[in-house]
Amino acid sequence: MFAEMSEGYKALNFNDPHVDFSKTVTAFLARFDAIYTLNQDTLIEQKFDGSLSKRLITLPGIKSAKERLTGGRGLYPLYTPDQPSSFTVQQQSLPYIKLHGSIDWIYGDRELLLILGGNKEENIRKLPLLRWYHDGLFRADLRKPNTRLMIIGYSFSDNHINKEILNAITQSDLRLFIIDPKGVDVLDNRDPETVARASVSLPPTELMEQLSPRVIGASKRPLTTTFGGDLVEHAKVMRFFG
Repeated sequence: MFAEMSEGYKALNFNDPHVDFSKTVTAFLARFDAIYTLNQDTLIEQKFDGSLSKRLITLPGIKSAKERLTGGRGLYPLYTPDQPSSFTVQQQSLPYIKLHGSIDWIYGDRELLLILGGNKEENIRKLPLLRWYHDGLFRADLRKPNTRLMIIGYSFSDNHINKEILNAITQSDLRLFIIDPKGVDVLDNRDPETVARASVSLPPTELMEQLSPRVIGASKRPLTTTFGGDLVEHAKVMRFFG
């Protein structure tokens, strides 16, 4: 699977060559202080061009496993967690923090460092690297003063992630910007059939009630158009940075 995805990414046009660089995905991502993801693929590592953005993407706490995975038409490097005493975020870098691990990470006796299925929070606690990502980085960043969190394509279906955001709301002035086909309605995780059958208006969920007042903007457009020449939507999204 890793080999097939990597081969597919080679043909993917990450930055539209017909669009000014300042309006590309790479330029957009380089504006953030940190990027957190629940994705486990290697798209960003392969396609983000640090030489163009003058920002170097780093994977905190990760080092080469000095092994390669054979697949498809090539050999693919594998990575492994560093010792916990060496966990650090490089100054001036753009930390790319994979909260659920990655398809090219291994640990122990070549176990894949991936969080899948149920019991995510419990399994994260067992892995020092991911525990540090959640407690030492994600949680701490959410609670910093004047923090703004842009949420892209997240369905709000992971309770341990929702819990961190909700807790941060109560302890900081966190503000949110949502990019999703549903816009702010993605916060409504009530069952659509139950809502439709209800004879009276159902009360809002905790997510809707607590997060909605903190939303400072939203976009329903796909990123392929926002960063593919739609100047109006691009300007709307970039207002997030102030």
